[in-house]
Order: sequence, then structure tokens, then C-alpha cells
Amino acid sequence: MRQKDIETTEIASQAAPELHWRIRAVGLLLFGQAAALVFAALYNGSLVNWAAETENFTTNMTLMDALGLLSSRAIDAISLAGLFLATAVLCFLAGLGFLILWRGGRILAIAAQGIVLGVCLYFYFRQSTSVIYPIMVYSVILVLYLNSFTVQAAFHNRSQPPLIPGEHHS
Repeated sequence: MRQKDIETTEIASQAAPELHWRIRAVGLLLFGQAAALVFAALYNGSLVNWAAETENFTTNMTLMDALGLLSSRAIDAISLAGLFLATAVLCFLAGLGFLILWRGGRILAIAAQGIVLGVCLYFYFRQSTSVIYPIMVYSVILVLYLNSFTVQAAFHNRSQPPLIPGEHHS
């Protein structure tokens, strides 16, 4: 058995039962965020009139030529969809990590929240689309919960002294 698998098993066996449902609840919240990101990407893409955008396309056109004919709204919808769908995969994997109490799940979840918030900030300043506001609020709440003592304690390295709020270890 690999060292990381042993650490994961130790975390799962040593965590209190009431802690299990809190950690698994974060996994479910991450699954919900992944679904919301997919929905937001599809909804934002549906706001573009794709028939009008693609009416000047020809069959022997290169991708760069086709992108040159698209409006900035269509380009933004494509880039938002790509970034949100990629981040949805990260959120889904992080959610799985929380369900099986994998240490890397927390790091993956925090990284996914950073990417989501970065993408939302970019599109907030580029174009104000209403689909990003609930995602930003949800991400901020998840970041706060991911950095809470309960979640940190569940994934704390058992070979170090226990975490006590306000106490710093070097």
C-alpha cells in the first residue's frame, strides 16, 4: 500500500463520525458547484444567436478564419464555457476526494475555487453577465468552509501534533 493511501485510511479511521458527514457534505457541495458551472456555461452559450454568428461560415474555412468572424460575445461565451467546464471537472474530482476522504481533495477544491473566482472576475470586468454572480457567492462561501477548522482538522497530518486554534507549529 502506498504512503498516501495509508494516510487516507488513517484520516478515515481516526475522524469522528460527526466529522464524516460534514466532510462528505463539502463533497456534495462541490458536486453541486460542478453542476452549476455546467449549467452556467450552457445558459451563457444559449444567450448567443449562433445561427446569425455562423451564417457567413463556409465549408473550407480554417478555425482561425471562423473565429475571426465571430462577435466578441460569441468568443466570450466559448471561452467561458471552456473554462467553466474544465473547472467543473476539477470540482467533480475534488468532490470525489471529499467523499473518500482523500487528502488531495481539499487542495484540489481550493485550487478549483481560485480558478472559478479568477474566471468570474475576468468576466465581471470584461462583460457583466448575471450568471457569474451566484457562482462567485457560492465560491466565496466554499472557500470559507474549506478553510474552516473542521475541514482542516479532518485532513490534518496525523504525524504532527494536533491542531489547536491559535497555536502555531513550526
